[in-house]
Amino acid sequence: RRTLDSINNQKYRPKKIVIIINGCKDQTMEIVDDFSFQTDITIKKIFYKKNVGLVNALNAGLNCCESEWVARIDADDYWLESHLENIRVSILGANKDLSLVAGTAIIKDGNRSIVSAGALNHFQLKRALIRDNPIVHSSVVYRLESVKSVGMYNHCSIFEDYHLWIRLLSKYSGHIIKSDMCVHERNEFSMTANIHRSYSINERFKNQLSAFMLFDMTDIKTIIYLILSFFRVVVSISRGSIYVSDNPKVDTSP
Repeated sequence: RRTLDSINNQKYRPKKIVIIINGCKDQTMEIVDDFSFQTDITIKKIFYKKNVGLVNALNAGLNCCESEWVARIDADDYWLESHLENIRVSILGANKDLSLVAGTAIIKDGNRSIVSAGALNHFQLKRALIRDNPIVHSSVVYRLESVKSVGMYNHCSIFEDYHLWIRLLSKYSGHIIKSDMCVHERNEFSMTANIHRSYSINERFKNQLSAFMLFDMTDIKTIIYLILSFFRVVVSISRGSIYVSDNPKVDTSP
C-alpha cells in the first residue's frame, strides 16, 4: 500500500496506473481494490493466478500503457513526492532521441541507507553500464515507443533491466539526474538476492561484454575493467561449475 500511496501523493501525478498482480497469494488484490476506490487516477489491473515470470509480467504491463513516457516501480519500493516532477523537468524540451531518464535513489538495506550512483550524462552512463548497472529500476522513466523498438524486456538475461538499458542506449540517449526521490528496499527474498553468485558473475559479464560491443568504447580504463571482469568469471568457474537456475563505484570522468 505504501507504494501506491507514494504514487498518489506525487506533485506531478500520473493519469493512469497499470498494476500487475503476478501470482500473489497475499492480500495484494484487496489492497489494490481498496486503493482504486480512494484515488481519481485511472487504474488498470492485470491479474495472473499463477506467476508468469517477471519478464512476461513487465511486458504485459507495457502493452497496456498508452502514454509517451512510462515510469515503473516495484511493489517493495516507493517514491518521495517530487520524483515524477523532477523527471518531468528533465524531459521537458528534450529531443526525440532522449528515451531514458533515471533519478538517483536511496537504497535501504536493513538499517543502512546509501545513495545510488550520482548524476551521469549520456556518455558517462554508457561507460558505467560496461562496468555494472548503476540504475535502480524503480527510479526509471522511459519513452514507450523506444522501449518497444528494441524489443522491450527479454529472457536472455537474469538482469532483464540491465540488458534493456544497454539495448536502449545503443540506439537512443539517456541520463541519470540527481534526485534522491526513489527509495529502493533491498530484501533477502528478491530474485537477484537468491541467484547463485557464480551464475550472477557470469550473467553480469555477458551484459558488460554486450555493452562494450554495442557502445564501441575502447578507452584503456574500460578495457582493463572488462579484462578484470573476465578473470572474475574464470575464478568463479575454477571454484566450481557455473550454476544454472530455472528462474534465473561509478566512474563519472568524461
